[in-house]
Amino acid sequence: MLQLHEVYGNIVKVSGLIGHPDLLFVFDGDEIRNTFRREEVLPHRPAMPSLHHYKEVLHKDFFGDCPGVIGVHGERWDKFRAQVQQVMLQANAAKNYISPLNDIADDFILRFDKLVDENNELPGNFLSELYKWALESVCRVALDTRLGCLSENPNPESRNIIAAINMFFWRVAEVELRLPVWRFYKTKKYLEYIGALDHFRK
Repeated sequence: MLQLHEVYGNIVKVSGLIGHPDLLFVFDGDEIRNTFRREEVLPHRPAMPSLHHYKEVLHKDFFGDCPGVIGVHGERWDKFRAQVQQVMLQANAAKNYISPLNDIADDFILRFDKLVDENNELPGNFLSELYKWALESVCRVALDTRLGCLSENPNPESRNIIAAINMFFWRVAEVELRLPVWRFYKTKKYLEYIGALDHFRK
């Protein structure tokens, strides 16, 4: 991503991906704002084909008519968004989470001292630590609970969730940005990707 930005600038279009829609990467905050403001009332954003297949084909019985906001367009997207935005956009609702999210951020920063090596550098797998912080924060807001992802010894369920998150992010690029072989043959990486999604569904 950084290389795309450095070589091509603030707005980059990647096209010609076999079996995938064109991708538009916007690296400038002002341009992101302008892009969203120019959208129609019911925008159409190309879905992640594999995620769409997961929700609409493999597990339509589970998701039904409410598969969320990712990969959904038109009236179904608007209906789901309307159900959550009234709460999420209220200033008072956001204020309620300042303190608990600040506590999570403090816990995350405290981990730095335990993670740095003798050269005062963070480990190569630090991205996994960022996932833990993000997961802990999201669950505190969405589920009103803490999973213990940032503790020294997270419980087994937390470890499984962290592993599933890591697997999802490791495999989603392989599944979504490469030749979509999964449409015809279920590769090992595709099955690992589906396994990660299944963990959250269950």
